[in-house]
Amino acid sequence: MSRLCYVYVMRHVGGMSYKVGYSFDPERRATNILSSMPSGKLKVVKLYEFPCRDDASRFETLAHSALFDRQRRGEWFKLEKEDLFRLDCLYLAWEAGRDSEQNRRSRTALNGVSPRVRQGIRQAVHVAEYIDS
Repeated sequence: MSRLCYVYVMRHVGGMSYKVGYSFDPERRATNILSSMPSGKLKVVKLYEFPCRDDASRFETLAHSALFDRQRRGEWFKLEKEDLFRLDCLYLAWEAGRDSEQNRRSRTALNGVSPRVRQGIRQAVHVAEYIDS
């Protein structure tokens, strides 16, 4: 049986830097990240639940791709409210299109993702592009 896994968006309090990643335990992950930072505090601002690590990993890759123009360094991004909305749209599309292939294992972000999920992702990206324009 798979453990639930989460894609998180954490904000560095006092700044505009956000970290997008995945973990079985986002709060513990925040503590680990803080131990490597000189100062500051992290707040989890978004949390997306997935039935397995593979799905969380795929979604994280999609999220990073959707936010590529906002990337600062590694998994850190400079995000605005609209970018967080774009992630919500992407997640809703993912959930709406999930079907029996949801647990299929894969090495790349879109391999193993059903055509319905792909269509939902395209629609979410279209909505996000419309909002950005």
